[in-house]
Formats: sequence, structure tokens, C-alpha cells
Amino acid sequence: IFRAEEYILCHFDRFLFSYPLKHPKQLSDSIIINWLKLFTKCRPSYIYRVFHIIKRFCLYVRRFEPKFYVPEPSLVKPPSQFIPYIYSRKQIIKLLKESLKLKPTIYFPLRPKMFYTIILLLYTTGMRIGEVLKIRYCDIDFKDETILIPQTKFFKSRIVPVTSGMMGELNDYIL
Repeated sequence: IFRAEEYILCHFDRFLFSYPLKHPKQLSDSIIINWLKLFTKCRPSYIYRVFHIIKRFCLYVRRFEPKFYVPEPSLVKPPSQFIPYIYSRKQIIKLLKESLKLKPTIYFPLRPKMFYTIILLLYTTGMRIGEVLKIRYCDIDFKDETILIPQTKFFKSRIVPVTSGMMGELNDYIL
């Protein structure tokens, strides 16, 4: 269950074993900083995660040795938070027009219409992309103008109301 943590702690142990000061007696900010430099090519979110694994380990050891070093959170800056981009109505219209210009292929003859319908569903319902991509014919209720989204985030199902115009687009796509 804790394979990633085990891997990181083993990696950290190997680093300490080969540290230039040869087996430091205690941890310090400089040791942690030098270790984190090994991950400079990794994503900031991974570096942040690795740092917190070591920090949690240090907190665990501190239970038995009250003076044991625990790194300060300021040693690693948290990864930037995801900032969603909200498309304007004008941009959505342009996306829809461009999607219809896509060239169909032998394997995807409905490619333009498929992307057009996906963009419309995302825009008109607020569904997540994964939810839209998993829609099956049996999930669409043309009579009640709804779409059943089974087992969404946190394993809950929900019903999404759809406008009659969007239902018409789905009907056109299916037929």
C-alpha cells in the first residue's frame, strides 16, 4: 500500500549513505536541500510530495526522539494551484466552427461531428471530459432530456439535465 513511500525512503537512505559528509549524525536543512536537488528534472508536485514523505518520516521518528530534526515546509515551495480557464462565448463558437473543419479519416469518419458534440456537451452541461467520453447510448433519456452519469467522482451517480437543442444535436450525432 505504501510502495511509493517505501521507494522514496529507500532512495533517501541510499543518498544519506553516500553523502559527502559520510554518514551524517543528524539531518539538517542543507542535507534535505541537497537531496531535493536530485529531483530538479521532476515536476514541482512530485518534489513537493517527496519532501512531505521525508517530513512525515521525521515526524514519526520525533515521537521516539523529541529532539529529532523535522524539515520546515518553507524548504519546498508548494506546486502552483491549477487555475481553470473559462472560455468566452466567442471562443466556444470559434471552437465549434473549427471542430467542424476537422478532416474525417477512414477510422474516424464522424471525427468533426464527434468533436463538435463533445464541445457542446462540455459547454452546455458542465460535465467533466471523462464523463462525456464515457456516455453510452443507454445513458441518454431522450424523453426526459437527461443523461445519466454513472459512478462519477467519489463513486456517485447523477442525472444531468440537457436542453432540447442539445438533445437534438445528440440525436443528429447518433443517427
